[in-house]
Amino acid sequence: MVAEDTKQRIEAMTIDEMAYEINRGRRSIYQNDNFAHLKTRYEARLREINTVQNSTTKPSDHEPPNTHHTNHIWQRPIGAIWIIVIGGLILASAIFLIRHYVGIPL
Repeated sequence: MVAEDTKQRIEAMTIDEMAYEINRGRRSIYQNDNFAHLKTRYEARLREINTVQNSTTKPSDHEPPNTHHTNHIWQRPIGAIWIIVIGGLILASAIFLIRHYVGIPL
């Protein structure tokens, strides 16, 4: 039987503190029924956290599903800038090589 003050102390613990005590095993300050109650509350808190995270990551029913890939390089300004810069460098290198080695004035 778990005492009421022990239940309150376990409820007041953060999830990290609970995990620490569970990982301590036999060295934990909670033994027997107290340890079982600690593990039960820890698992319940993990389920609560997972349900909250899952509910926030699911798209709502009001939004249409996203069928387009938004990672296209032209949709991000930095990607477009890099493509333009690299294209400019390639063009400048080609012009330099043509003028220097072929001798064709441009």
